[in-house]
Amino acid sequence: MSQSSVSQKKVDSLYTFLASLGVEKKDINIRYITGSSKGGQKQNSSQNCVQLHYEPDNIIIKSHRSRSRLLNEYYALKTLSEALAKKQNIPTKKSEKIAKLKKQKQRRKRRQEKKSDL
Repeated sequence: MSQSSVSQKKVDSLYTFLASLGVEKKDINIRYITGSSKGGQKQNSSQNCVQLHYEPDNIIIKSHRSRSRLLNEYYALKTLSEALAKKQNIPTKKSEKIAKLKKQKQRRKRRQEKKSDL
């Protein structure tokens, strides 16, 4: 991946996380396809949508969040890592953030109920 789209540090950390999950690069099949959204002529002629196929678990991930092929590849790999981590019950930053927000919401609700009882 190029330096202009995603920092090399992020890419390296993503690949080390995938390796810790037991994913090898040879198991990931990457295809570049045309996207399916608005955009006219440029959209129809460029293949910047990324489709990942992780063969051992037969997981297919499609990413078309950005106009950049490299960014879409990064997003697809990140989504794959999150899906595999969830399957193996390994916490990710995203799941930890969601758990933290749920905990805060419960705390606020409990305090509000305590206030209303007084």
